[in-house]
Amino acid sequence: MKENEGQGDSYSLEQLVAEFEKKGVRIIFSNLYFWAGVLFSLKDNWFCYINSRYPPRTQKWTLAHELGHFMLHQDFSYLFTDGMFPCAEVDAEWQANRFAAELLMPTREVLRALSEFPQDSLKRVFEISKKFDIPVAATAWWLRELNLISAKAYQYFLSAYREV
Repeated sequence: MKENEGQGDSYSLEQLVAEFEKKGVRIIFSNLYFWAGVLFSLKDNWFCYINSRYPPRTQKWTLAHELGHFMLHQDFSYLFTDGMFPCAEVDAEWQANRFAAELLMPTREVLRALSEFPQDSLKRVFEISKKFDIPVAATAWWLRELNLISAKAYQYFLSAYREV
């Protein structure tokens, strides 16, 4: 998808919008009251609404998550709304989260970045979140999935930082 993929450069909001547009999905930034984003098909046309009230890093995560639904699940459903953390691996929400995480925070790049930070789980999550410009809760989820932070640290972030 991305020409310089794997070089440590994270996708920007604009690049994610361009990925959707290449696939014929219309992106609309709008004031949504209950969702970070929603992806749906109407008469064989796909639309993705992203909450314009959310910070750009959350919009970026949401776009990547919805792109995951589009790439992985469009043949199985015509409507995708926000999912809740945590999810089971067989769940479409977990799969879309995994897709977004691999796209925005490739494992190899995360491991490389972690070598720069102290062992403290709390600091690591904040530093990785900042480095990849990803919401804290999504970063904590990914680091937990990779077994790079404890379950206790993840639970703390899940309860304290609900940006996604």
